[in-house]
Amino acid sequence: MEQANPDVELQLAGLEPDGGLGISHIGSSALLLEADGPLSMQLQQRILALADAVESWPEIEEVVPGVTNLMLVLGAHRSSSVELLSKRLRHLWARTVPKQLSGRTVDIPTTYGDR
Repeated sequence: MEQANPDVELQLAGLEPDGGLGISHIGSSALLLEADGPLSMQLQQRILALADAVESWPEIEEVVPGVTNLMLVLGAHRSSSVELLSKRLRHLWARTVPKQLSGRTVDIPTTYGDR
């Protein structure tokens, strides 16, 4: 039985397997990961899945998901270089599939004026 290729599956879903992730430094203690492509629910779900996957890494102190981006605050006691961490993140991004979420509607009654 032939194994599924995650890169092909992501390309068929309209997602870049690894080239679609920009990584830049924010000061000396954080990285900003930015997904290429237009805003979509599938891309955002993929960012959230990546956030879940890296939050337990010992190098990562804090994970802050944004819209098509992810900020990672690095801990003071990093065991690997930022370059190695970036390679690990790109490798993981290439294999990350969107996190399935279910939503809900919350109605908040609002009154304008004094009535």
